[in-house]
Amino acid sequence: MPLKFDRYTPFNNRSIALRAFNSNETEVNSYYWSFKAISEYCGHIGRKIEKEDKNRKTKDVFEASGPDAGRIPETIENWNDSRNKLENWLRMAALTSVSSFLESYMRQIIRAALMSDPLVQYGKSRLIDGVFLLKSNFEFPYEPLIESMTKGDWPKRLSSIKKVFGNYPHEMDALIRQLEEIRKRRNSFAHAFGRDIDYKNPSDLDIRDTEKISQKNLIKYMSSVSRFAKLFDEYLYIKYIGNFEIIHFYHNEKLKNNAVSAKYLKGQIRLRLNLNPSLKFCGDLIEYYNNI
Repeated sequence: MPLKFDRYTPFNNRSIALRAFNSNETEVNSYYWSFKAISEYCGHIGRKIEKEDKNRKTKDVFEASGPDAGRIPETIENWNDSRNKLENWLRMAALTSVSSFLESYMRQIIRAALMSDPLVQYGKSRLIDGVFLLKSNFEFPYEPLIESMTKGDWPKRLSSIKKVFGNYPHEMDALIRQLEEIRKRRNSFAHAFGRDIDYKNPSDLDIRDTEKISQKNLIKYMSSVSRFAKLFDEYLYIKYIGNFEIIHFYHNEKLKNNAVSAKYLKGQIRLRLNLNPSLKFCGDLIEYYNNI
């Protein structure tokens, strides 16, 4: 990590946006695999009992009692079936969450890049430092641009990204097919809560099953999302953003308290951004901001 401040030499090796995304990834993984451990343990017991007697009462197998014991699927065969379907549902929920987090990350990092380098959208990268506009409390209406890069199918998204920011790492192209599969699965699951809602006949009582996803495919998809986010960060962070996120943080602190010292800024960055810049870095950042 650099001791001295430089506008386009980031203090950290990941953007603040990516760090937030990675934290969300970790949270989803923690929830899913915590459940998976107990599910596998109980599933082992359930499968063993089902082989012996598929009509065994589930509440007896797990010694369940209390007012809600009657809500449990009655037989161990029913319980095993419900457990398997729940695991699939949770895999779809995990994938949907991570896909949504990726979109939120992209919106945040793209906005940071556009605010940092406002004329890049016109092919004039770094002609004006976005810090100048930040100090003037002016921001171009970026929403249509951001929408074009974060909504719709992935080929169109990357086409819009390339138009604004130029050629992206070719490794990102290799992930498009999987990202598009994820987008379609996520939309199907989120919009219909896991089921097909295209019921055409008034008398249709056919209940469609939740879309299936294996654990192997979940791991593959989540790995692709993580890889794309890392590549996208490397693509925008150094060239267009640099230390703009921290400058933006300082700007907001200054709006609340005009007399922000290097020591105070260092403490706030450490407390709220979990970064530990030197006093010189903070002092240089303040000087840079004041001289724009």
